[in-house]
Parts: sequence; C-alpha cells; structure tokens
Amino acid sequence: MDVLEAKLDALGLDDAHVAGNSLGGWLAIELARRGRARSVVALAPGGGWEPGSPEQMRLLRQFQRTKLLLSVGAPVALRLSDSSIGRALCLYQAVAHPERLSPEQARLLIERVWRCEVYDQLLEAMRTEPPPAPLQNPACPIKLIWGEKDRVLPLEIYATRWRRILPTAQWEVLPDVGHLPMFDAPHELAERILSLSCPAAVERPNEALAS
Repeated sequence: MDVLEAKLDALGLDDAHVAGNSLGGWLAIELARRGRARSVVALAPGGGWEPGSPEQMRLLRQFQRTKLLLSVGAPVALRLSDSSIGRALCLYQAVAHPERLSPEQARLLIERVWRCEVYDQLLEAMRTEPPPAPLQNPACPIKLIWGEKDRVLPLEIYATRWRRILPTAQWEVLPDVGHLPMFDAPHELAERILSLSCPAAVERPNEALAS
C-alpha cells in the first residue's frame, strides 16, 4: 500500500478513481481506507477469508497447483492456446468463456502467471497478511462487482466476509462472467465502472466526450 501511495504522490495526485481485480480490488479498497480514492470499483477482491480458514487453504492449494502445472507444462499450454479447445482446457478457471479469447490474449494470461517474479511472495502474503478490517463509513463510494461464474474466488464462498466488511458498498453480479470480467464482458464492465466514477459518460456519452 505504501508503494501505491508513493506512486500517487509522484504523480502529484491526492486521490484518484480506482478500479482493481482480485488482489488489485483489495488494494483499491485499502486506498479508500487511507483516503486516497475518489471512488472504488473492486472486481472479485481478494481478502475474503479468515486466517487458517478452509477458504484460505482452498485458495493456497489452487495457487500452488497452478504454479506446479505451469512449471512443467507452460510451453505446452502456450502451444495449446492456438486452438479454442486448448484455450478452454488451460484457462477455464480464469474466465467463463476461454474459447472466446484470442490466441494472443490466452498466451498473455499464461505467460504473465508463468513468468511472474513475485509469485512466491504472493503465496506467502496470502498466508500471513492480516485480513481487511471493517470499513463502516468509507470516504468515497465503493462498488463490488463479482462474476457469477468466478471459479477462482466463487461468489458464494468469498463474498460473505466482504459484505460484513463493507456494509454500505454497492454490489453487482455479472451473469455468465468469470474471475476476469475484463475478458468476458469488457464493454459491460466499462459501463459498470463509469456508472460510479463518471455517470455522465454512461448517461450522456456524447456530452461527456465533448467535454
């Protein structure tokens, strides 16, 4: 969080409209806690588990399994991404419709996880980072968006704690969407984000563009 705040400081920004997915969603909410956000849209944010809980252990096992599979099979997965069936096999957890991804998009997703230099640190942080504290009266509007078909952080498992942490937040569920809604429903997601951060862009798009 200190790094993100330092980045805002370097840009000369007191605050900003923030949107983030998964870990990025959790970080966006923490920016709001520190008063550095004008609005927050968190897409299936991480952190919705208690330390040592089955929910936390499930996610750790999932990430460990992904690392192991990619350590031995990433080159094969990259070749499989050329076909829609291969993309479905390799990326069914990340998106609801991997067959709709382009080969370039699929390879990017695989490469970014396979070559992630902080993967082990992320796993350690998942074990040791304290869970987010309740935020009763945030200084900015917060919206949480969850994909109905999220297989990484399923709504019915990982949203309950966030509802307690953020009792005043807006909630939206995107049907037929997985953990990465920017790939499954990019246009709809953009509208959902703008409806909070810049309503005029949704309600009066021509006027917003002109201004």
